[in-house]
Amino acid sequence: MGRNEANRRLTLEGVRIAMKGIVFDGWRIGKRKRIDLSEAPQAYKNIETVMEAQKDLVEIQTRLTPLGVLKG
Repeated sequence: MGRNEANRRLTLEGVRIAMKGIVFDGWRIGKRKRIDLSEAPQAYKNIETVMEAQKDLVEIQTRLTPLGVLKG
């Protein structure tokens, strides 16, 4: 899902549920004076699907789990 589509399709309530238990400083107001949900977890492609599509190009050596995100 692209950033614009995320902002059109996602709801603040749905994103709050997805972020439950994650230390988070809140959502910022975007260019259109609305809450910017483009960095919500639901906006990203499923990593398993992406890696499956790339399996003939890469050799997976390890899987990392993010511990934090900083957007500046």
